[in-house]
Amino acid sequence: VFFSSRRRHTRQRSVSWARRCVQETETTMEKLVDLWKFAPIYLNKLGPKPNSVAAMKAVLSFVIAGLYCGVFTKLPLMPFLGETLSAVITTPEEKNSCLVYMEQISSQPPITSFAVYGPEYKITGHYEYQFLIAGDRIEMCLKGPTTITFNGGMEIKFCYPYLKLRGLLTESLHMFYSGNLLAEDRKNSTKAYINFNYGKKASSYGARKLGTKYDSFFGIIYNYKASGPLVSVPELPEVVDVKRVYEIITGSWVEELAFHKEKGIAEITWKIGETIPCKTRPAGVILPSDVSTRPDLITFKKGDLITAEKEKKKEEKRQFERELLLKEDKYIPCFPLYPTNSLYQTFIILI
Repeated sequence: VFFSSRRRHTRQRSVSWARRCVQETETTMEKLVDLWKFAPIYLNKLGPKPNSVAAMKAVLSFVIAGLYCGVFTKLPLMPFLGETLSAVITTPEEKNSCLVYMEQISSQPPITSFAVYGPEYKITGHYEYQFLIAGDRIEMCLKGPTTITFNGGMEIKFCYPYLKLRGLLTESLHMFYSGNLLAEDRKNSTKAYINFNYGKKASSYGARKLGTKYDSFFGIIYNYKASGPLVSVPELPEVVDVKRVYEIITGSWVEELAFHKEKGIAEITWKIGETIPCKTRPAGVILPSDVSTRPDLITFKKGDLITAEKEKKKEEKRQFERELLLKEDKYIPCFPLYPTNSLYQTFIILI
């Protein structure tokens, strides 16, 4: 989002917080990579035949640990149809890494497809970005399940909670997660349910002290096909298919994640500040359609807003042409959504 040159002098003299918050130089695809910065840390420890509960705990640790990395103080830009992203997520000591491939496959509605390849797992899926704007509030939802497939064949699907922003027109921006985080291992009849509305009216990132009840969540890992009667969970009355509770989940998405198998005994798998997120870097092969090659973003980062606006209009025209080809089934993706092993090995060599 760029402002017209007629407002240039006004903007230089007095820039409201709401205007500054939309001047983001990153796209939503780059923000998605931030959510996955803990994948090499948690998803490489399970071995060839992971236990269902252990795999579920690893997936939940990966998801919740990355939530605070996914918040933002500036609204990201939406990629154009056909734009791609190729990146590498690697641990600080460069011991474990994974490859990220993304492509914007639809503009209306905006949909991003992705594939992440690690040594012991792969993450696939697509997200449709859904926004609800009401006054100075925005609710964002990544519609579409994410599938994590381990080398042994185990498959876990999960959905992210909502991200809400309040105070866009004021100087105090509140960002918080709301709703539920759901995960399921259908083969082993194992589910995880985490309620982010537990014990609070609202939570905010940066507006309250870390570890308060306003940022807390509560959940369980359970079996829904075991023998015996149904088990009620007083803290989660909305969950009605519990047959056996494996683990109780507590914590705060800006502090820590703990699993309780027995009363009084907690296993803390993630703590903010102690587990450092992985770093990202461009892949060895950068396609011409990569978001890093967008002329409007390059000039925007240099501060040339007038040229950036002109380049953005050119990109919009090219997107319109691609949309026409898509309707005629003539649009071909720049690279396959799920790369073959040979292509994967090629990227490994070039990185």
